[in-house]
Amino acid sequence: MKTGSYFEMGRTHVVCEDYAMHTDDAVIISDGCSNGHGPSIDTDWGSRFMCHLGLQYLPTLRGNGDNEPAFIQRVITHAIAACNALNKDTSCLTASLVMAYDKGNFIKTLRVGDGVVGAKFRDGRIRFTVIDFNENAPFYPLYAESPQRLEDFFSNFGSKVKQITYHVEEDTDEGWENIKKTEIEWDYSADPYLTENFKKEDVSFVFVGSDGLEQFVTHVKNGTSKYTERMPVDKVVRRMIDFGNFNRNFVYHQCHWMMRLDKPGTFVRLGWETTDDISLGAIYCEN
Repeated sequence: MKTGSYFEMGRTHVVCEDYAMHTDDAVIISDGCSNGHGPSIDTDWGSRFMCHLGLQYLPTLRGNGDNEPAFIQRVITHAIAACNALNKDTSCLTASLVMAYDKGNFIKTLRVGDGVVGAKFRDGRIRFTVIDFNENAPFYPLYAESPQRLEDFFSNFGSKVKQITYHVEEDTDEGWENIKKTEIEWDYSADPYLTENFKKEDVSFVFVGSDGLEQFVTHVKNGTSKYTERMPVDKVVRRMIDFGNFNRNFVYHQCHWMMRLDKPGTFVRLGWETTDDISLGAIYCEN
């Protein structure tokens, strides 16, 4: 098993509000809320608290029957205490928590907030999902701090969530022309901790990422007019997870290649850029 992670600041940001970490058998990313006035409330601190504490308390999640609510309570309670000790307003904790970790015969994922979760299967198929929250208001771990805060969130923003799943039968040199997309919508108020289980014997790797992967744009010139056009998330994801090998730092090398270098096929050469911060983590399951 090999793991890796990467994060980078988007073009429109003053500080990077995404963060990513990995251990030998887990990856975690967090995306601080820009709509919460970003750096003015230290959401870059919040995303770091989420990642460090998520990994610190991961053993309790593994050993407690995958009790996600109890795990999130531990993380957010410690994060609030850290904010108080460092004189940071707890609003900095408006940040997602998305992770993948090894447990027995599975790679398990947990998504609290928005983000991308997916896998490449050993038979060549690829599947990943993104989440659309009502009124574009993600459910962050901070909202589970107390029953009242939880009730207030769902009262203000509703409890409908839409999951969009992208299915790719085969990854070819020509791209994902055979991609299919399905959508489901449900009430997630009873269980806002979104999980998926991937059998290790079935997958080559599992990946998690922030919604920055959905925020890439390209600049278009049409006659005398100029405008930006949003790039489809599947085209971005395909390039970000096109790992050439699974050597040490494989995630960093692929993301750095795509984001920073002016080479054929990179975002620089294609003229794509992200307006939002991005983060990505992956777990490779060796044969």
